[in-house]
Amino acid sequence: MSRPSASVCQPPLDSLNMRQPLIPVPIFQPMTDSDTQAVRYVNCPICKQAAEFSPANPYRPFCSRRCKLIDLGQWANEQYKIAGSDKPTGPEPDADQ
Repeated sequence: MSRPSASVCQPPLDSLNMRQPLIPVPIFQPMTDSDTQAVRYVNCPICKQAAEFSPANPYRPFCSRRCKLIDLGQWANEQYKIAGSDKPTGPEPDADQ
């Protein structure tokens, strides 16, 4: 016999000593600051759809896994570049050695 989860309450047995079906009962949880904050939406950098910008969206700031992988592919294909000089910053190695 499996044990009910923490959010399910088991009612008492009826007069025929038969089990009643399990009924889910919500468990009280105190409100936190994140419960009272408004949900923030941003435009997905790839498709420009509205995407929830919160820990509930594992792909943030993207709207989906697809858009996240498209962006990764653009970085891998060097379509994005970070501004900076192409010159090396260290001393030049000696050609004689």
